[in-house]
Amino acid sequence: MKYSFQERVFPVIMYFIALTGLSTAQDSVPQYHIFELSFTGTNHTLNDNPLRDIELRTIWRHETGEPLYHIYGFWDGDGNDGSYGDIYKVRFYPTRTGMWELVEVISNDPELLDQNVGLEIECIPSGHPGFWIVDRESANGHWYKRSDGSHPYFIGNTFYSFVSEYFIDGPNGSNIEKDIRECGKYYNKIRFAITGDIYPHPVEEPFLDNLGNPTDNGDFSHRPNPSWFNKQVDLAVKTANEMGMIADIILNGHDSENARSALRAGENGSDPLPFLKYISARYGSYPNVWFCLSNEYDIRKPKFNAEEIKVIGNKLKSFLAYPAPISVHPSQRDWDPSLNDMYNWNDHIIIQNKIKTIHLATDKIELNYYRGMANLLSMMSWHMRGKETAGQNLMCCKPCLEHSWEADMVLQDKNQGKS
Repeated sequence: MKYSFQERVFPVIMYFIALTGLSTAQDSVPQYHIFELSFTGTNHTLNDNPLRDIELRTIWRHETGEPLYHIYGFWDGDGNDGSYGDIYKVRFYPTRTGMWELVEVISNDPELLDQNVGLEIECIPSGHPGFWIVDRESANGHWYKRSDGSHPYFIGNTFYSFVSEYFIDGPNGSNIEKDIRECGKYYNKIRFAITGDIYPHPVEEPFLDNLGNPTDNGDFSHRPNPSWFNKQVDLAVKTANEMGMIADIILNGHDSENARSALRAGENGSDPLPFLKYISARYGSYPNVWFCLSNEYDIRKPKFNAEEIKVIGNKLKSFLAYPAPISVHPSQRDWDPSLNDMYNWNDHIIIQNKIKTIHLATDKIELNYYRGMANLLSMMSWHMRGKETAGQNLMCCKPCLEHSWEADMVLQDKNQGKS
């Protein structure tokens, strides 16, 4: 879906206003667009860990009294791609037209406590379709719909480690923004990891070690590097949002142990909660963001079991103020029913299978729909071989039989050596 020039430019203007502290009592923002607000807290050095140690939570209320949104803030270094500083941000997403007020700011940092309380913004109508949510009124709850009630088709592409813009031996010639814009000419969903995985950037890294040095070791996920997330992941998510594309972000990467250790959080006592809160605060307000906890969680080191995945999934969901889709990618087998729980941490399932005919694929989808509980949207994939790709991963969801297709293709460069 493409948006008008006004719809594209206006959020950028509002983002600039919020970032530069020029918010006034009558700021306006289009419905279903991000309003980013900056806060100034206690200054932090590279040896501090404000992500883990500082709490920032805001409460936003519509003029009618509801809805009421509890939205976490996140530490963002100096607010300008720097890796340390005193800037925190909150990304608010107004879902109703009319006046909204920031009624409460809660923090254990005295500098942040009550900062910006009383700020009002006016939400004006827009043509944006809003979030992807399960349509409970559709047949057995099989379909997604957007907040405006529409049921779009989606077809997607996978760029596992493209955010590093590197191969093993040097730059790969790609460009995050350009790649997504080109991809957006043919697809409206992109799936990617938040790290460089087996193709790390030699300078820019997603985390900071205990001395404040950049690292791609996910065991330091409690210390994300604001510079990386601003310049790499934010750029991907924002560009995809501008293009009307789903950004399905993978928290635990697909190949290397470093990339797959973000949820292990070994340097934080195996506690991934600071990382989950950070990811939810930074990206959970974007209407185009989906979350995949891990790629092939059960076969690559470090492995996770179903109980661990459920705990992680439920915690991530508890941090989210908005209905972002969540799931996990298993190995090549049917969905494991032990991943299900009474809290429904995931609203869709992902399965992977080498099936090359649609009639057999639909049977597999139907089977896994019930393995994943009857209120979940089911997804499946099968792999193909081609001359120009080392592997293609085609996914389709239950409603696609009647409504939508998603083709999630793992594109392979002949120089890359591995999909």
